[in-house]
Amino acid sequence: LKLDTATLWGLKIASCLGSQCDDSTIQYLGTDNEGCENGMSPLLDVAVNEGLMFKVDSTYSFAHDEIQNAAYSLIPETERKSVHLQIGKALCSRVPEDQLDSVLFIAVDQLFRGADVISSQDENIRLAYLALRAGNRAMTNAAYLPASLYLLQAIGLLEESDWTNHYDLTLQLYSAAAETCYVLGNFEILNELAKETLTKAACLQDKIRIYFALSNSLANQGKLLDAIDFGLGVLEQLGEPLPPNLDDDEVIAKYVMETSIMMRDIEVNDIIQKAAMQDEAKQTAMQFLSTMAMHSYLGRPKACPVISARMVQLTLSAGLCKESAFAFSMFGVILSRSPDGVNQGYRISKIALSLMEQMGDNGYIARVYACAYGLINCFVEPLQACVEPLKYAHEAGMANGDMGFAHATGLLAGSIAVQSGSNLESIAYQLSMRASKMTEANDRMMLHSIRVYECFARNLMGETDDPTQINHEGRDLLDDMLETQNKNARNHYYFARMILAYMFGRYELAADMAVGYRNAIVLLRNATLVNSIFYLALIALASADEDNKVDARRSAGEALSELEGWVGTSEWNYLHKMKFLQAEIALHDGNYEDAAALYDEAIRIASDHRFIHEQALASERCGMFYSSRMSNAQTAAAYFTKAAELYMKWGAKRKAADLLQMLTNSNSSSGDPFLLG
Repeated sequence: LKLDTATLWGLKIASCLGSQCDDSTIQYLGTDNEGCENGMSPLLDVAVNEGLMFKVDSTYSFAHDEIQNAAYSLIPETERKSVHLQIGKALCSRVPEDQLDSVLFIAVDQLFRGADVISSQDENIRLAYLALRAGNRAMTNAAYLPASLYLLQAIGLLEESDWTNHYDLTLQLYSAAAETCYVLGNFEILNELAKETLTKAACLQDKIRIYFALSNSLANQGKLLDAIDFGLGVLEQLGEPLPPNLDDDEVIAKYVMETSIMMRDIEVNDIIQKAAMQDEAKQTAMQFLSTMAMHSYLGRPKACPVISARMVQLTLSAGLCKESAFAFSMFGVILSRSPDGVNQGYRISKIALSLMEQMGDNGYIARVYACAYGLINCFVEPLQACVEPLKYAHEAGMANGDMGFAHATGLLAGSIAVQSGSNLESIAYQLSMRASKMTEANDRMMLHSIRVYECFARNLMGETDDPTQINHEGRDLLDDMLETQNKNARNHYYFARMILAYMFGRYELAADMAVGYRNAIVLLRNATLVNSIFYLALIALASADEDNKVDARRSAGEALSELEGWVGTSEWNYLHKMKFLQAEIALHDGNYEDAAALYDEAIRIASDHRFIHEQALASERCGMFYSSRMSNAQTAAAYFTKAAELYMKWGAKRKAADLLQMLTNSNSSSGDPFLLG
């Protein structure tokens, strides 16, 4: 096959662009070369006719990688960098400025591939500006890996004197690169960039982006208390200090009371009409406070009320900023720790959602939705209705680069999906995907909690030898949690494991896990708050022996009173739990007729409200009641069979199989394998 010189030249240029190229790019190349007066497209059309390339619409592709490699090899090795540099320069000089973004990544890539033959620092600086533009555009598209590569390569072009000669460029490159390293989990490189920037930055405001990256990187490494202390130090520098005794009950009460009074009669229109926050230091303080709110929620919960209240106070006194909607939603969380406070918290949650919508800024959607749907609305609205908004917020947060809160909404979506009876196979798959992304990003802040609920689902599905263990890759997750400062993760661990132990009839283990849960209780919880009241009472009754039956009964009575309060906030979520616990108490007290009626009522309501897992559990416990207390094997078998069917529908294949095996054993032996505890 013989090709003319111009066509060979066109193939060589195309090979420099990769396996494919587009008319919109190559139209700017080659017009000043002999034989290329009509551009490159006619030359590549010859290659298409000869079978060397394909063309689909406006895109040319090499027919095989070997053909591209062969075309590229026609360029002498000593000239390749120069050719790449020429292509990059041609694109930058010939593409109109208002269209440059369409070829920006290609142009910058070509320039970097030829950077070694750039002969002057002025050219390096021009390339660095283009790389900053490309990096920022890639970050906007959530393409953090290519963004990081552009920015770090650009930093490699700089000289020490550029901190003086091109200060703004250098500062922006270092700051943006540090942000990409935080997102990607490249903490060692981040620390190097931070050290250089903090040494050379001219003022406090020029250090802020680095401070954010450092704070978030500490949290992602599980160093939540360090991240909080770091944030407190920055607030001091900004002139917006918080009281030193954040955890003091009197300080907490003072801040919450003052802020509640400020919010008492306020409506969303009153807030929307406020002017924008003008004070730059206060704006920056709001940004840090919003990040610290999550860090404290996970690692130092008693600090969270003061932080959240301060955000609301700043908004009401100094004006609106993009963090304001989150400020209200987080304060709503603080108020929603008891049935008495939920209505006020729910009102503020709706204010936060409306404010975010009115302001038209979805950049903080993961933050606002985490609070609204994951920590407030779940106490009022049907629990199932909170899952999809949290999934949406997770995806939005990932796209916006708000990684910490993206992972938080991913965790909340998984936790609430488990507690609302969503399909276990779907839950396990989604949580596995989220955990993989966190692992890739070297993010330990939410990883262990995500793994807890993935393990919970897989245990019930039958993918582990011991369904009451919470292990990942052969290691108890609690061991990993103890290496971090995340108290919230330990709370999730004990919560999930005590339920598994109870469901599989290991009541002593459930009681041990209940003790661990009580010791790990954090100030602020999601839907686990009410569910823990319910399951702790069930476990107390099931695990009680003769010596502590009275204590167990008293604890169950107290839990029932609490549940009755929560039923006032949402019958949908809690009425079947209240009836279920009433049945267990009636059973404990020997009121068998009441117990039978209450079990049936709990089963019916759980079915109507789509809590299939608790419908199954109530059916199983009712079967145990008929088997052990009423000696009615036929009725018991009917309840057991229905429970197994519901477990299977939920996805709990292991639990269903165990129950059916016990039913088979009961039919072939004189003993009763069904122990109520």
